[in-house]
Amino acid sequence: MRIAMFLRQRSNRKPSRRQRLQRRVLSRGFEQLDARRVLAAITGVVYADLDLSGVQETGETGLEDRIVYIDQNHNDRLDTSEPYRRTNSSGAFEFQDLSTATGHTLRMFDGSGTQNITSPGSGDVLVVFESDESVVDVSFGVEVTGENEAPTSDPVDFESKQGLSFLLMFPNGLVWKYGSDAPNHTFVAIQTSESENGNIAIDLAGGVRYTALEDFVGQDVATYILHDGRNASDPLTMTVDVIAKDAPLLGVVVEGDPLSEHAPEGTEIGNLKVLTPGLHGNVRFETNDPRVRIEGNLLILADPEAINFEWQPELRVPVRLIDLETNEEISQPEVVIQIADEDDPVTMITGPEYGDTTEYAMGTEFGFVVAEDEDSWQTHEFNVDDSRFEVDGNILKLRDDESLSYPEDDGLVINVSVDDSASGGDPVSTSVTITVYNVNDPPTAVNVSGELRERTFGGHVGPVTVVDPDPNDGYIFTISDSRFEVVDGILKLLDDTSVVYNPSSPSISLTITATETTDAQYSVDSEVTISIIENPSPWQNLPESLDVNNDGVITPQDVLIILNSLNEGGPRPLGDPFDGGNYIDVNGDGLLTPLDALLVINELNSISNLRTTPGGGFPPIGEAEQQPGEPLPVEGEKIVVSPKTVPEGESQPHRNYFASPLASQQLLADDSFDEDEDWLEPSLDDLFV
Repeated sequence: MRIAMFLRQRSNRKPSRRQRLQRRVLSRGFEQLDARRVLAAITGVVYADLDLSGVQETGETGLEDRIVYIDQNHNDRLDTSEPYRRTNSSGAFEFQDLSTATGHTLRMFDGSGTQNITSPGSGDVLVVFESDESVVDVSFGVEVTGENEAPTSDPVDFESKQGLSFLLMFPNGLVWKYGSDAPNHTFVAIQTSESENGNIAIDLAGGVRYTALEDFVGQDVATYILHDGRNASDPLTMTVDVIAKDAPLLGVVVEGDPLSEHAPEGTEIGNLKVLTPGLHGNVRFETNDPRVRIEGNLLILADPEAINFEWQPELRVPVRLIDLETNEEISQPEVVIQIADEDDPVTMITGPEYGDTTEYAMGTEFGFVVAEDEDSWQTHEFNVDDSRFEVDGNILKLRDDESLSYPEDDGLVINVSVDDSASGGDPVSTSVTITVYNVNDPPTAVNVSGELRERTFGGHVGPVTVVDPDPNDGYIFTISDSRFEVVDGILKLLDDTSVVYNPSSPSISLTITATETTDAQYSVDSEVTISIIENPSPWQNLPESLDVNNDGVITPQDVLIILNSLNEGGPRPLGDPFDGGNYIDVNGDGLLTPLDALLVINELNSISNLRTTPGGGFPPIGEAEQQPGEPLPVEGEKIVVSPKTVPEGESQPHRNYFASPLASQQLLADDSFDEDEDWLEPSLDDLFV
């Protein structure tokens, strides 16, 4: 509507000399600008790869008259609308003025099956231009095998009316109906000349569109060749007899509107009408074409599956004219039925089934996505159910500012869909599985939770945890304080080491370094402070209070130490600080009494009643005591363990033997004492049952 504002009536006044001069200057200026412009182009060569190396070497010449095309439909097939080039005598070809908005897939057409493409290995090349002035060079190496003959053709003659046009489409075209070649070979038709007395267009599939000049009557010709990608036929001639407008034709036409390509069975196409006036009402129409049927003069659609505008924009049906008086066939012309195009549904989306990217990589491209739609002119907008992805110029990719994480996004499945009204509103979709490859991340911190009890050999502090985005990494720990170690992820003192609480310094500070086992360059240092807890029972050996002399085994020696101390000083409170000798407070009550000795004796009796070690000795602390044939301990039963042999994953046990004799025989003791009472030194043998 805005255009109408600028329309003017053509003036009959001649332009002035100044106006003519201005036009010449502008015209030359545009010519100079156009001459300087360099548009995107693809150049290349098709050569005989004699040594199958994939590289054109000395002595490997170019192949003349080979067909290279841009596969715009991505179907590995040379279609009528796709641009192509025939190589020259040197095997060279060139595509100019190409769009830089999308990529271009180049292929070589070979319908003979006798040419193996050695380079590129995939058989095709995807060209993506960096700028409007880019020129990309592409080469095809070919191994030529066996013999091949060019396609041939039957004579081609047509009839048309003066000033009218006709359209010849598949399967009645120059390739399918008139051409022939060896079995399983495919070939195309290539127009090689114009007609002198009309306008003609021959497409690759052999379709013909012809219109005679308005005042021409007679015979018109045009030439073409049939080409299978390796050999071309000699020039072939197509003849068109153009008859005057008022000359009678024994032809038939269909009177009716164009037939919808989605019309159902039984649709009335139109009435058949004989063009020759003298035959009106005196003929019967018949046809052997299964796509239609004839009832009287009415042409009816019988096979809707055969109707498709994209395959055939016109339907040509042979009709027999039978003279009703003689019952003889007068003529067998073809009627032309126009097919009306309609919006075809998207049948499927083709694209990559899988995509790979690395963690943190932005804007990764995963491949082309194409909506299969017979309406090649129609554009579609793709949707991705994950907002981090997009389809840009038919390329599925991550957005430029988006990336994926490992392992959260590894194995991610995204769905690409397109809305299409022709499919009834239901979207058509395809899924793509994304694999994310891990990028190693360095650890960021080391944490320790727990505290340390004084005077506990091999005391546990607590678990050591590493803050690392990669949860499956392993680590080697080093500690600045040599008294400590990390065992099974637990920070602890060495088994022969303990610490003493000091009120003026109630904690220990140390540095823990965690180094990844797979990559030593990734490590982290953290300084931690460990609180020391004062031991309320310094004369009790924890965690194994029965081991009085802390030698790792429970023996009669432990009993003798307690008895000797009782003989020397009698029952008494045990003061602070601990003198660093023996741990004689077995039950941890802060007193030395006969009960401490009895608890050890009870344990020794229990051990001796079960089993002694070879040689008559006693088993080390932590070794299971079991007589032959006796069932194994069930879950929940206690076993004696050494502080150096704590089961993995368990904390050091605190065994409290106060008022809990372990012997099967009842032992009575008065947990009190009289400082004036005399103490008898017993015989060691009398202590055991």
